[in-house]
Amino acid sequence: MALDAARKQQMVDMEMGSFYGVTATAKAFTNESAVYGGQIYRIFKDCGDKGAGAKAAATHDGVKAIKDAGVTIPTDLRIYCIGDNNAQNRAFHRGQGWVKIAFVVLGGKAVVGEELMQFQRPSSGVMRYPP
Repeated sequence: MALDAARKQQMVDMEMGSFYGVTATAKAFTNESAVYGGQIYRIFKDCGDKGAGAKAAATHDGVKAIKDAGVTIPTDLRIYCIGDNNAQNRAFHRGQGWVKIAFVVLGGKAVVGEELMQFQRPSSGVMRYPP
C-alpha cells in the first residue's frame, strides 16, 4: 500500500524530530570525511563523547567490511557519535521531502572495540549477544 503525502510528512516529521533531538544533546561536533571503495562517508563526533574515537574506528572497519563484501551503501552516509547514554543507536533513512538519507546515530551505549568481540556469528550469519 502506497503512503499518501500526509502520512509521509508525518513520518518524516517524527524521524527528523527524533534525529534533531538526539544530535542536539551534543554541544559541538568535530567531523572527518573518508572514502573507501568509492564510498564517501562522514563521521561527526560529539566533543563530549569519550567513546567517539572507538566508534569512528569501528565505523571505518564496518564500511570497509561492507564494501569488501560487495554491498552498496547509500551515498552521503553520515555517522553521528553521541556521548549521551539516552541516545539510541539508530539509522534514519528518510529526510524532509521524503528524500533518501543515510544517517546513523551511535549513542553513549554503542558496542565497539573489545565489547564487540563478545558477539558470535553462527552459521546462519545472525549476530547474537551475549555468546
